[in-house]
Amino acid sequence: MQNQRMKYLYLRNNNIGDQGAESLSKLILHNKSMIELDLYNCQIRENGGSLIGNALRQNFCIEKFSIGENTIHRKDIDTIQQSVVFNTNYNSTKF
Repeated sequence: MQNQRMKYLYLRNNNIGDQGAESLSKLILHNKSMIELDLYNCQIRENGGSLIGNALRQNFCIEKFSIGENTIHRKDIDTIQQSVVFNTNYNSTKF
């Protein structure tokens, strides 16, 4: 999963669950070109949310991310939101 050209990935309304979220967390870690990811209503639960949140702490590229309508723990939602805000600000100030 080291596709360095993928910029946008939309999986909205798919039943990927935590197993899919685990694979996506690996993609997030290794893909440094993705700027937008949509995982709205994908049956992701606490474990998957935690994996994605941790991956976003190490990826500074994703600026737009949708993960609503999943069952994710509040602390992981906060981590995801903070990471995306940081990424947007970071990429706006890079030279």
